Amino acid sequence: MLGAIFIAAIAVGYGIGVGLGYIFEPLVGLGVMLGYVIAFSVWTAGTTNLYFNNAMLGEHEFSADYEAPGLIKLYLTNTIGMVCTLGFFYPWARVRVAKYKAEHTYLTFDGNMDDFVNSEMKAKSSIGEELGDALGVDVAAF
Repeated sequence: MLGAIFIAAIAVGYGIGVGLGYIFEPLVGLGVMLGYVIAFSVWTAGTTNLYFNNAMLGEHEFSADYEAPGLIKLYLTNTIGMVCTLGFFYPWARVRVAKYKAEHTYLTFDGNMDDFVNSEMKAKSSIGEELGDALGVDVAAF
């Protein structure tokens, strides 16, 4: 299903590129880039929702509600900002993407989170510490 939507988004972008090419030939590249942004947004929304809506942490559930139109708007405005400022918009664009991710990703608790943390602390094994010693990685330095 997701692959079909992705292919359809690429076809829409190709159609936009060809349509703009009939109006003014140099606009073909703009249409193809627009199609790429649409396809990338559809793919990102679909895969992220699929990953998070099927992920669990013990009995706690993750969920996400990324929407392709929201991502298209975000990516297009970030791209325009990057082009208009010659790349100086990049830090702000990263913050805008992080904000979108934070607003659309959730963790639903089933029970008490403190109980989960305490049980995981008790179940902690020394494998990670021993591997760190064997590979010469000093975690305390970080």
